[in-house]
Amino acid sequence: MEWQGIEWVLLLYWLSMLVVPIYTFITFFLRVKRGVMEKFRAIRYYAGFVIIPVILYGLFFFVLVSLEEIAKINLVTEEFARSFFVVIGIGIIIWLVSLVVFGITLAFLRKPG
Repeated sequence: MEWQGIEWVLLLYWLSMLVVPIYTFITFFLRVKRGVMEKFRAIRYYAGFVIIPVILYGLFFFVLVSLEEIAKINLVTEEFARSFFVVIGIGIIIWLVSLVVFGITLAFLRKPG
């Protein structure tokens, strides 16, 4: 017996990988521009916030696999399991690229004054 419909998590994951970096970029950029936050602190916070969807997706997957082993029912479809490393890899690439773009943007930002 397979639990159909688990793929909705991927849609939520991809949506969060689009929304979280953009929202965090705008929020921390404006804070640094106004002088409320230092550049280095903004980069650290940005890196932490943008990696959260990747971590949550990984934890969700491992919780499902653990429940599958305990309950002896198929919670994880074969397609979902095969796509795990690809999805996590793309999430890490998005995280790294957005972090580099944010860092370069802050590097060219002048201090308020």
